[in-house]
Amino acid sequence: MRHPDADHAAGSRAATPRAVLVTGAAGYVGGTVVRDLLADPATTVIAVDSCRMPHGDAGVRDILDHDRFELVREDIRNTKALEPFIQRADAVVH
Repeated sequence: MRHPDADHAAGSRAATPRAVLVTGAAGYVGGTVVRDLLADPATTVIAVDSCRMPHGDAGVRDILDHDRFELVREDIRNTKALEPFIQRADAVVH
């Protein structure tokens, strides 16, 4: 997956900052999506995962301290708890 502004990030025109919420982010596929999004310096990732599967947060453990990454340990079915994060997001990858 390539971010729409990725080509502009290195060019003369600055990329538009955006926040992307990724569900299931701590798994293998979700972690791959998160890393691809973080390759764009204009993108911030809000990662949502309950981390209750046996792998826990293994898919993102190495980027927990990334300055444009935030892990929300919550079940996606808890819409009330996720509402403020969804409102901050410009896009959702589910």
